Amino acid sequence: MADVDLEVQANNLRVDLLTLDASRCLARADIPHVLIKGPTTSLWLYSPPRAYADVDLLVPASRLPDAIDALRAGGIADGHAVGAPHEWGHSVELRSASGFEVDLHRSLPSLPVDGDSLWAELRPHFVDFDLGSGQVPALDEVGRCLTVAFHALSGGGDLSRRWDDLTLAYARADASAWDQARAIAVRLGAADLFDAALTRVGVDPPQPLSRRARLALGDAEAQVIALDRMATTPWRGVPIFLLREVWPTADFIRAAYPDLSARRAGVVRARVRRWLRILSALPGALRAYRSAR
Repeated sequence: MADVDLEVQANNLRVDLLTLDASRCLARADIPHVLIKGPTTSLWLYSPPRAYADVDLLVPASRLPDAIDALRAGGIADGHAVGAPHEWGHSVELRSASGFEVDLHRSLPSLPVDGDSLWAELRPHFVDFDLGSGQVPALDEVGRCLTVAFHALSGGGDLSRRWDDLTLAYARADASAWDQARAIAVRLGAADLFDAALTRVGVDPPQPLSRRARLALGDAEAQVIALDRMATTPWRGVPIFLLREVWPTADFIRAAYPDLSARRAGVVRARVRRWLRILSALPGALRAYRSAR
């Protein structure tokens, strides 16, 4: 039997207790939720269990504001969504009094938010998961396969860790689970992204990868991904898309540029800085976008 790291075990126990508290708080507020990472991944793929530091809960996209309010009112975690709903991304990060992150997801990394469609697709794949002193709703093996695949496409730190998760999950789950996970991705209009993730473990895609899949696989810069999103937006929606990119809400600007004054003059300076950054990055973004054809 592998040696158990007592420090890791103690840390995981603290996260588990916070997970239970968060789940019970959301349940009291009648907010559906499901645990998507943390102990479900660690106990499934690693022996002894790997350390995990965050509480990751998926809620219906339409209930995300309610979930944030419930956790804040319950004293579980503090924080708020910045800006307008289209600026929130796939998750909103809160923080507990003990310093742990509580991430409320409305989607998965790289997967565009499309109302509550992800929630509806995953709902048949919920199971009870035992955390020792209580149970929380969590994903079955099919749901976990989908989750680790999309997390393998996300940028930022710990990329090698997410690749390790995908490699181990692909070896652990049988072909049926992966087929069912891909079927969900197909119904979500994201089969190309799912297939791109599996190329990381040597699986040949059934058809050539789309440009957005190649960009996601290459961890492209935000400006390049924005160009691709604009190119695939119906022409009637392009003006709104451009307006949102060049004129985000003041709350979003204040969060993105905390070094500038929150007063109106500071927001104006931040907008100018954003425009200059977009203009300076545009030539390189165009070259990268064209090379991804």
